[in-house]
Amino acid sequence: MDQRTPVTLKTLVADVETELERIGYGQGIIDRYRRAWSRLAEYMAKQGLGRYDTHVGLNFLDAVYQ
Repeated sequence: MDQRTPVTLKTLVADVETELERIGYGQGIIDRYRRAWSRLAEYMAKQGLGRYDTHVGLNFLDAVYQ
């Protein structure tokens, strides 16, 4: 898995939303993603994490969706 420099979740979400809009995703799908990102933000806050990276994502998936 590619390891990149950790970024804030806010920055990552903004970039992804821009790309989803650019490639024509509908508002309903984007809203669905926003709900998932909100859950991720809550998880990160509870864990005291300020930056997102691959490990944070994998740990979130394991903790929330097992």
